[in-house]
Amino acid sequence: MILSRISKAVREQNWFAVALEFIIVVAGVVIGFMVTGWAERQNELRDEVRILERLHTEGRELLETRQGLTEFRSRWGDALVELRSELFTGTENSLTVEQCRAIAGSHIYSLPPDSLPTLEDLLATGRLDIIDSRAVRESISAYLLGRDSARNYSDAINNQLVRLASAYPDLMPMDLAPSDDPDDRDGFDRVIDCDLAGMRADNGFRNELMDNIARFQSFTYVGIEPLSERLEEMIAAIEAELGIEPQDAEAAE
Repeated sequence: MILSRISKAVREQNWFAVALEFIIVVAGVVIGFMVTGWAERQNELRDEVRILERLHTEGRELLETRQGLTEFRSRWGDALVELRSELFTGTENSLTVEQCRAIAGSHIYSLPPDSLPTLEDLLATGRLDIIDSRAVRESISAYLLGRDSARNYSDAINNQLVRLASAYPDLMPMDLAPSDDPDDRDGFDRVIDCDLAGMRADNGFRNELMDNIARFQSFTYVGIEPLSERLEEMIAAIEAELGIEPQDAEAAE
């Protein structure tokens, strides 16, 4: 239709009509591109909101898990600190079962979960730039840097651990005892007996335990707590972008 009108205007040398039809064609193309671009932008905005909502949900769930494990580690760390004092200045003749187990496990340094499925998907597909908010992007970058640091610290510290029960078997002999837990597959529990007097007299053991305790504490303060703080900052940035009040987020859990 348009082409026939242009052809007719050219034959009649009606240049004004030719120019007008040309402008109409160009304007139509431009408007078409604008509508398409607007529609694509709206789809991107909807995708961004969905992604931020998923990140928010996953982030809060991860933070709750990490906080529970951090509280457990804090109690464990307090027990180890008390043991340190008991070894050097204590007057007790024996350790409790919990204290002995704390010593036997003083070499265990495991990172709490730190992965967010939605974030991993964005990184794998190269779609992290779909998040338009600068504050959210910066908080995600800070979290990823903190996560790499925590993982590297975990790898480094795990190469320096001493399994005290294996290194000092005479001070921490192990045995098996019948278990009252019906879920135990073999029906036995591992029992560890700690020779407190022998531990106090063995400088090598005390030095190794002190090193394990120091690493346990530094691992908490350097490898775990800072990353949880970065996660909290990322959650706060997402809430600000989505217009979610912190109390609303807590009530929704």
